[in-house]
Amino acid sequence: SGEGNPFYGKKHTEETKTTIANIKRLPLEEIISRISSKNVILISSYADYKTQDSLLSIKCNACSSYDNVSLFNIERCWRCHVCHPIGSSQQIEIYNFIKSLGFIDAVSSTRDVISPLELDIWVPSKNVAVEYHGLYWHSGGKNGTFDEKTHVNKHKATLSKNIKLLQFFSDEWREKQDICKSIIMNALGVNTTKLNARDCEVKEIDYKQSQPFLDANHLNSYTNARFHYGLFHPEHGLVGVTTVRLPRTKPNASGKKKWGEVYELARVAIRCGFSVRGGVSKMLSVVKGRVISDGKEGVLSYADLRFGTGNVYLNSGFTYMKDTDLNYWYCDGHVRMDRNMFMADPSTGRSEKEVSIDEGVRAIWGCGNAVYLWKP
Repeated sequence: SGEGNPFYGKKHTEETKTTIANIKRLPLEEIISRISSKNVILISSYADYKTQDSLLSIKCNACSSYDNVSLFNIERCWRCHVCHPIGSSQQIEIYNFIKSLGFIDAVSSTRDVISPLELDIWVPSKNVAVEYHGLYWHSGGKNGTFDEKTHVNKHKATLSKNIKLLQFFSDEWREKQDICKSIIMNALGVNTTKLNARDCEVKEIDYKQSQPFLDANHLNSYTNARFHYGLFHPEHGLVGVTTVRLPRTKPNASGKKKWGEVYELARVAIRCGFSVRGGVSKMLSVVKGRVISDGKEGVLSYADLRFGTGNVYLNSGFTYMKDTDLNYWYCDGHVRMDRNMFMADPSTGRSEKEVSIDEGVRAIWGCGNAVYLWKP
């Protein structure tokens, strides 16, 4: 990068873009081979295929229905909506997983609970629902449009009926399935190993211990932190981790910080497959002690509303402050990326929206966060 790079300041022409695209194109025989396992035949001509995101017309051999879908989605998540009307293959995986846990009352793709909205999976005996958000469709799909409030509206609709809703993106289920399953099991009350906090001890640890634990047990993986605390059980070892950092919010014009001189919880996680009654509260008690000994004004935390409302913080003596604005990422249909990767570019005068368009990515929306604050 920089001026020493021979490509600095240069851009591909339409001709070079076409050349590169042609080099990357799969042969027709390869495309046919890849889709054959789905019991479909290709209707589109080879000229319709430019990249793995190009929409291809296909025909189901079983029912003779037609669909337009990309090669990427044919290979990874497509199912004939006539033959299999209850959802994508990944949604069916989650549904079957829940059924395998013994919840025979689980239903899929129902509009009977929060009508007219649909729930992907509903477990009435536990008042728990699960949503699976495919990145391609939930960032706009074929026409590139998606209501940014769709996910938060489902959160609000289920909350009004005291239903616990879990909302997973497809990359989370694909790349961190064990964590997703543990979250589901915890919501359903069937984690395999149940412990009590009174049998555990909280110790300060370093990042060499917290990083692999969080990478394996937190959907958002490890992030840099100032302090690291571990919850240890005499038989099972490290079963929980809490990390603490300074908030990233900047002071206002008068030099004051929005929440005062506080610490912020960076990550809180319990080991997959475990539930530790009172475990989070026990770790947070140690954090509170650190706040007091360091002369800070409190500790702040954000609870992702895709997975609940953060009641664990209320139970630990925190005060609910507010819900944030909706959060969002950018997505190319396959991978979610931090929105800061596509910030406005003053050097070219492009807005964030223009940068995202030029990079071929679209926003995919979350539900925002609930903000909690504890003060001594």
